[in-house]
Amino acid sequence: DFAAGEHGEYVDTIGGMIFNTLGRVPARGEVVQAIPGFEFHVLDADPRRVKRVRIVQSPKGERQRRRAARTEQA
Repeated sequence: DFAAGEHGEYVDTIGGMIFNTLGRVPARGEVVQAIPGFEFHVLDADPRRVKRVRIVQSPKGERQRRRAARTEQA
């Protein structure tokens, strides 16, 4: 799970969040780190919008998530 954080009040879509982070529409194949612990791989985009994105949790983000889960269980 991830939270939009600071982007939440400015954007309605993941494509909008990526655009807001970069200040432009990303190119196909570009990898964006808009939220700490996650990578957004742009699979398809045209000059006006992001069409498809693969979201991958970075290894560092996964470690942080596991650590937080263990802390909550204790």
